[in-house]
Amino acid sequence: QGLVRYGITAIVGESYSEIFLGNSSVLGVPCFATDKASIEALQSLVERDPSIVVEADVATGVITAGSLTIKASLPAPIRDAFLSGQWNPTAMLLDRFDEVRAVAARLPYVSGF
Repeated sequence: QGLVRYGITAIVGESYSEIFLGNSSVLGVPCFATDKASIEALQSLVERDPSIVVEADVATGVITAGSLTIKASLPAPIRDAFLSGQWNPTAMLLDRFDEVRAVAARLPYVSGF
């Protein structure tokens, strides 16, 4: 949550732990994976010009910063969740809370006490 509150909207790296990737995705922060050389080129560019705009396309995995273009990837289920707007399970549950209550009412271990 600290990254989101700081204003981070996407991350580009070589790899991520499963828990970090999942938590970031639920918070709406896609984590793009790419090779070390591409990351070093992006870091070098940002160090030279900290005001450069870095754009990340969830659908294609393309990261652009000025004239630099990098091909990155997201795990397919995470990419699809972002593209369909279903990356936030809490919002999805709240949106269909009547259905959640109906299912809970049918479950003996929830309503049978």
